[in-house]
Amino acid sequence: MTSTPTPNIRLTISITPEVHETFKRFSAAAGMSMGRAIGETMIVVLAAGGIVPDATWEENWRIIQ
Repeated sequence: MTSTPTPNIRLTISITPEVHETFKRFSAAAGMSMGRAIGETMIVVLAAGGIVPDATWEENWRIIQ
């Protein structure tokens, strides 16, 4: 049986100029769009267990640092 891939959801987010510059450099070095670079980074963070769904942002920030 073949599974159907789940379609991606598009988001609009606000980031600081510093974060923008970091992802700009990262995406250029990786040869991908900035949106994909941010998305791939989130996949890595989630796969590493870096985000706890029921935790506060501050608690999650401490976990991933």
